[in-house]
Amino acid sequence: MRKKSRITGAVKEIDAYLISQNYSEITRKNYRSACRRFIRYCNSQNIDSTLESSIQSYIAYTKANSATELSKSHLQNLKQAAYYWAEFQSTGEIVRYKKRRTYTWAEPLEPYFLECLEEYSKTRRNITTRNVRTYLNNFAQYLDQHGIDNLSKLVGTDIIRYIENLKDVSAASISRMIPAIRFFLKFVAEKHYVDKDLSNFLPTAHYKKGNIPQTYSKTEIKQLLNSIDRSTSLGKRNYAIFLLATRLGMRAGDIKLLQLGNLHWDKNMICFKQHKTNIIQTLPILSDVGEAIIDYLQNGRPKVSSKYIFISHRVPYNHFGEKSTFHEIMDRYLQDCDLFDKDRRRGLHTLRHSLAGELLKENVTLPVISEILGHSSTAVTKTYLKIDLPQLRKCSLEVPLCG
Repeated sequence: MRKKSRITGAVKEIDAYLISQNYSEITRKNYRSACRRFIRYCNSQNIDSTLESSIQSYIAYTKANSATELSKSHLQNLKQAAYYWAEFQSTGEIVRYKKRRTYTWAEPLEPYFLECLEEYSKTRRNITTRNVRTYLNNFAQYLDQHGIDNLSKLVGTDIIRYIENLKDVSAASISRMIPAIRFFLKFVAEKHYVDKDLSNFLPTAHYKKGNIPQTYSKTEIKQLLNSIDRSTSLGKRNYAIFLLATRLGMRAGDIKLLQLGNLHWDKNMICFKQHKTNIIQTLPILSDVGEAIIDYLQNGRPKVSSKYIFISHRVPYNHFGEKSTFHEIMDRYLQDCDLFDKDRRRGLHTLRHSLAGELLKENVTLPVISEILGHSSTAVTKTYLKIDLPQLRKCSLEVPLCG
């Protein structure tokens, strides 16, 4: 009887937490039932309910002792409830989404890489530092796999072989990896951790963007926007997101981080710091954009206290994570309006490209387009000249006839 009351008390604790996170009664009922079964199993086996091995043995036991074959979704729900229970017992909270990648470094080399990253982060943006951490971690793992556990063992041929080992990696990715590794090699040389600078063994990154930015026509964008069901809460959210991209040219990264405080209704302006460039950007709240945002905030957004405008509509209603790009959302609407093409770029960024293309067609000057899109300079904006085909044709030279 005492053991049963302990289980009931434990389940009540997690249920109270789920209530605070806005989980529905049906969802909480399912988790309560699944958690009770998992706790009873762990108690009967005298094992720790917070261990990964306990969860795996519980799932295996459930499958083996079920009178009927359990579906994949049912097993997944049992496993998720067990993980939620284990996490709640260990941390007092539940993180619904996957955690960021964890970086492991070979112990003898770890201090050098971490010191290098610390130095790098002093003058770089967070997003750039995160990418460089990934590139250096891959390089460190390669060194570890090839028995290089001391920088004194590192020679030029190791650098050459590492680059050769990247034959299946795209030229664009390699062009980003090389500067990161060069920074590390120069750093350890300047700190006298190695006898000489080995960065000269790295090739020059020759990759240069040459593709024409892909766009959608005005008609296609109208089709896309019309495919969104604005009578639903999700439709209201997604319509507002797509308008910010198509009408104001905002990046996906800035849209998902947009906060209520960035909206200045008295001045009819949106003011925010761009995630990519750290430059302050001020844009007008166009009438259709403003109406869509208001409609979402008043009639579609879950009633939570988040400072972010756009949030997930699944409990616990968090704001979008760092890796969210709205790619899947756009794919779904492209399929709905028969515009889906797997060989065509389909991210939200294409809507930004499309706005730039339309502005060029209307003979808007590059400096103005650069300001609208929040580019750091007009040199960045010049890539959009490639999509202004009518103007390019005017620049073409007549080919003289032979004869």
